[in-house]
Amino acid sequence: MQTNHFESGGTVRLLIPEPVWREWKINGVDADSLAEAQVEHGTAVGYEFDWGQIIEEVIDGDPDTAPCDPEDLSSLALCGNFVLSGVHGEFLDGGGNLGELSDLAVVVLEDIEDSRDELPEAAREDALPT
Repeated sequence: MQTNHFESGGTVRLLIPEPVWREWKINGVDADSLAEAQVEHGTAVGYEFDWGQIIEEVIDGDPDTAPCDPEDLSSLALCGNFVLSGVHGEFLDGGGNLGELSDLAVVVLEDIEDSRDELPEAAREDALPT
């Protein structure tokens, strides 16, 4: 686990997680699709943990503007994509797939969002940000 990279803010190049490769093999993904995914993921940087990865993606903060200008940092935003490869692997071991895991995660997140209403109004934003 490379928490020292996360704590220092230093990103590392990330590889495609093993459960993703397993699922592709199970689903019989063809070589062209695999090559395309490898090229797309080839620039992924972020942080590696026992439970998965956080992929950092620098995006243009305003989708209506031209492609982001690295010299104009005011238009940039940072997006963190969480890859829960540990959970994905466990789900595959149990006979599930990524689509089912994704559906389950959405339901859990919706339930959490709905539970905000059970908190006193003053505590809602601090406890469970939207």
